[in-house]
Amino acid sequence: MARRHLRLGAFVGLLVVTATLTGCGRADAGPLSKTDAAMAALDEGNIEFALAATADSAAKQPVGFRMQGPFAIEEDRQYPILDMRYTTLLGDSEQDVRIVSDGNAIHLVQDGAKTEVSAEQARFLRLGKGNGGFTDLGVSGWVQDAVVVDRPDGSRLVTGAIDVGDLLSDLARISGQAAGAGTGEELDDESAGRLQRLVRSSEFTAELDRAGLPRNLRALVDFGRDLPPELRAALGPYASPRLEVTLAVEPTAH
Repeated sequence: MARRHLRLGAFVGLLVVTATLTGCGRADAGPLSKTDAAMAALDEGNIEFALAATADSAAKQPVGFRMQGPFAIEEDRQYPILDMRYTTLLGDSEQDVRIVSDGNAIHLVQDGAKTEVSAEQARFLRLGKGNGGFTDLGVSGWVQDAVVVDRPDGSRLVTGAIDVGDLLSDLARISGQAAGAGTGEELDDESAGRLQRLVRSSEFTAELDRAGLPRNLRALVDFGRDLPPELRAALGPYASPRLEVTLAVEPTAH
């Protein structure tokens, strides 16, 4: 049963993260509002997303997850077309599963075994307007006190500190699905405010292409040696004093 739970948890976690490419985006006038809009409009490309949780900066064996691979959205298909590799980081080991979709059916491939995902589980990826199938990640809310450098080629560099409440609310949703633990819900204002005050340091860096897509986005939050109880409740097994999120999205060249 534990093995089956790991597979389904990884699959659902992927579905939540895939929303970054299909959600409606947040109405935000900040420096990354164009990024949310560009990801929402992108219908074909490659994505790499990872969460690494460690005790400190010297740790080399994080827990967390990483997903990477191509996707495509086609109007005449029930689901997005996917060939994603989902890796669960377990400290001293890793476990991989592929999530493959031809747009009409979704399969999990692990250890040579191929299993079709039921329609009930696959409903999170169902395409169509107004069906509530996607959750917006909203990276525009992750940065505060942003500094923007506009480059001659139209690309941008955005740096700043982390809005911890916003970032951790998104991670709580994702980790709750991916690991089957934690609250799976956004932080309330009191918890978000306390965690923001407890942060020892935070760093946000995003390289954006001309369209606003993140070529390389990195968000790092460090709570020092202490692990706040609100963080453990929100992130479950991914709770750690040091959290690093990376995201890269590349459109398919035509």
